[in-house]
Amino acid sequence: MDDRRLPPYGARLRSGLSELRVYVGAGAWDRARAAEDSIVTGECAHCGHQRLAKPSSRGSFVVLPPGEDPAAYAWPVATLAVLVLVAGAWSVDECRRLGALLLDARARRVVVVWPNAEITVYAP
Repeated sequence: MDDRRLPPYGARLRSGLSELRVYVGAGAWDRARAAEDSIVTGECAHCGHQRLAKPSSRGSFVVLPPGEDPAAYAWPVATLAVLVLVAGAWSVDECRRLGALLLDARARRVVVVWPNAEITVYAP
């Protein structure tokens, strides 16, 4: 039995996703908070509660905490396209390791976007 836990925000992953964003690097938490904040945009005119601007965004991203071993997490990415968004310091070796783990978990493909806008693609 696999007792690895989901990465942060992973408990909210919903079925029916076609892609998943993974925030990595020194600024991963800040990027995830910004993504979370962009989902909520205002108050419902009927009841005053906050409403979701993009409900399809909820449950579509996770964080690999800086310094954490990606192998410590379960990656439910089978058949998904995974977009890894690098926020700050993160090494090429860490990129390769995560890419291999995601492909082993049957991701359809892994696209890494670096802070300088360079792209690395991993495919099975």
